[in-house]
Amino acid sequence: LDYISSFIQESHTRAREAGAIQAVINVMNSHPDDAEIQEAACGSLDHLVRSGEDSQAQAREVGAIQAILTALDTHADDARRIFVLKVFGALNSIMNNFRGQSTASHAAALDAIVSAMTRHQSNAHIQECLCKLLSKIAENDEQSRLWATQAGAIQAVFKVIDTHANSTFSVFRAYWALDSIMQNFRYQGTASDAAALEGIV
Repeated sequence: LDYISSFIQESHTRAREAGAIQAVINVMNSHPDDAEIQEAACGSLDHLVRSGEDSQAQAREVGAIQAILTALDTHADDARRIFVLKVFGALNSIMNNFRGQSTASHAAALDAIVSAMTRHQSNAHIQECLCKLLSKIAENDEQSRLWATQAGAIQAVFKVIDTHANSTFSVFRAYWALDSIMQNFRYQGTASDAAALEGIV
């Protein structure tokens, strides 16, 4: 009976968390132009997904990563550093324990991150944060590294080095990301593999 009670309570908790995460995403999608709402929502997501892998997976499944990156696109010029920190705090928590599972949401997550790097090439701070996030993802497993390569992450990181060559910290973050992504790299003759090697040369 204790086991059944515990299971039911855990199921209810997961359901509440899933509902809360979805509600936050709905708010973000309803108020895309309000930086303060987006910032608060990112803080809420950061808090909600810290309970474990289930909540992190739920957040990815309902489009949290895309919602957060949309907020970044809309408010990238926000002068308050706290905004960017809130955005990447949420992303960092959601991508905890990320594994390269064969789901559309996982592939979309990596594509979205690489696309964001392309859109914000001139912003060194954003590039540093995205490189750090790529490092974290790539260090999880080989499938994640493969998907990152296929999404064009290596080319995006080389672009960071080209654009911010005078920033020691940006270059450090970029090479850290490259080191993580290229672990156990095996050339398989794909376009992404060829582009990766061309970038290194």
